[in-house]
Amino acid sequence: MAKYLYSYALEEAFAAPHPVFLKQAVAHGWQAWVLGSNNLWYRLPYTTCKARLQI
Repeated sequence: MAKYLYSYALEEAFAAPHPVFLKQAVAHGWQAWVLGSNNLWYRLPYTTCKARLQI
């Protein structure tokens, strides 16, 4: 499986688009949290998500 990390910038929208975009990304398998080497979960920056996808 390939690992992916993305960062995005949504600028043109009537309302704050980030919560809506993040909700949809998580629904499609992307994650906003990452497990650190110290076994603690860390929230990624607001405009960053990661996923492990089969291609």
